[in-house]
Amino acid sequence: MELAKLVLEYVKALAWPVTALAIALIFRREIRAIIARIRKAALPGGVSIDFEEQILETKELATRIEAAPPPPNRPQTAGLPLTEANSRMISLGLKPTPSGLDLGYYRSIATQDPTLALAGLRIELEILIRNLAKGFKIDARTNESPSRVLTRLLDASAVTEDQFALGRPR
Repeated sequence: MELAKLVLEYVKALAWPVTALAIALIFRREIRAIIARIRKAALPGGVSIDFEEQILETKELATRIEAAPPPPNRPQTAGLPLTEANSRMISLGLKPTPSGLDLGYYRSIATQDPTLALAGLRIELEILIRNLAKGFKIDARTNESPSRVLTRLLDASAVTEDQFALGRPR
């Protein structure tokens, strides 16, 4: 009997929090919409927040930042070359490659730093393997190794045994 009373007390204590949580989950879209429309809020104790003013200040700051020229001592970063191959990959929703499918890019790097050229070539191959998987509608998760993706491509008959052997790390 004592246990039943204890359970009943727990149910009484948790009834309102569970009900409030259930209502919040059921109406979460509507609650988000209401919160997004709030422009001013007055809280107990005389605290008042004006979101409209902060929104305007943020928009003004964003406009000033976009219009401002870049700092003169800003380091220039190399972007991906917009080759015909990269343009095509982008248009197909694939990830462009660092070389734009130009192996001369890695040959020129190899004259100065062969290790860097090999690392870049490996990155290029990983991008191509993932692009190939995407083209064959094989889900290649970002944390999945390129070897595993390549194995899945072989299983789906998207690559031949020879292509698999060429792309597989040794």
